[in-house]
Amino acid sequence: MNSSSSSPECLLCENPGKSVGRPINYECPRCGKYQVSHELNEDFQYKSARELLTCWVREQDLKGIQVVLTSDNIDTIVNSIPHNSALEKLDRLLDNLQMVHPHPGEWFDVFGDNDYPLAWARDTEVFYYFLDSLANQHLIEYPNAHHPVFQRFKASPNTAHKIRITTDGWKRLDELRRTPAHSTIAFVAMSFSPDLKDAWENGIRPAVKEAGYTPHRVDMEPHVENIPMKILADIKRSRFVVADLTESKHGVYLEAGYAMGLGLPVIFTVSESHKDDIHFDLKQFNQIRWKDAKDLNERLHDTISVIIGNRNRPAQ
Repeated sequence: MNSSSSSPECLLCENPGKSVGRPINYECPRCGKYQVSHELNEDFQYKSARELLTCWVREQDLKGIQVVLTSDNIDTIVNSIPHNSALEKLDRLLDNLQMVHPHPGEWFDVFGDNDYPLAWARDTEVFYYFLDSLANQHLIEYPNAHHPVFQRFKASPNTAHKIRITTDGWKRLDELRRTPAHSTIAFVAMSFSPDLKDAWENGIRPAVKEAGYTPHRVDMEPHVENIPMKILADIKRSRFVVADLTESKHGVYLEAGYAMGLGLPVIFTVSESHKDDIHFDLKQFNQIRWKDAKDLNERLHDTISVIIGNRNRPAQ
């Protein structure tokens, strides 16, 4: 039976909101909807990461992905949240705005105090700065083009402002759809040894599929291209990479490093029997240390769902 939490404040941004039940279901106008385990709620030691978590959780909620924060996954989440450049934040803001209101030609309201996480901004002032930057690029517009909201927000920081995505804005969104951030491909880097056939067929491949993505292993499809160049091209068009370090193949390290250089999320896995063979440079990264294919399947699926998002999960 659900009972009200003793603290109505949002755990992440400390904004007034609602929280009920166990696990605790938060509903915050700034962060969106998310769940927190009782243990993490009672001992939350990630105050320095609140800004990033607020933006990440809001974006996941917009995508219809149910976020569940627990003591077991919070480290992985915090360490995996991207640190976006200013230009990347502009693109993410535009993309998030169309998720807020996906109807071309219509005006809609943005409310700085609650919506600044849409721009991965630290506060309302930065949010309005990014809005004006989009307007200056003719990607969004205001009803009165001569009065940018950045110039007015100090007088009314909590006022809703109407905006509309322009034709150029929708063109830019179409361009973004063609980038890896919107890809459904998961590149898998691993040893092709027969000893890992079970890990692939009953572990990695179904875990990726069950999360709504297409697992891609370069040896699993016919091609006539130069293999190293094909691998790099395939990684560039992927949404994320699963790198299994079992048997410590040099190619897996190279492919994971290339993906990280591109800014793609990389999920590392390794069998318990090979965990001590990992190169010391990667021992600082979180890894799924699996016992068998079933264990790998369950834990990889959960990690993909938390870090990347489960595309098969219906919106809440």
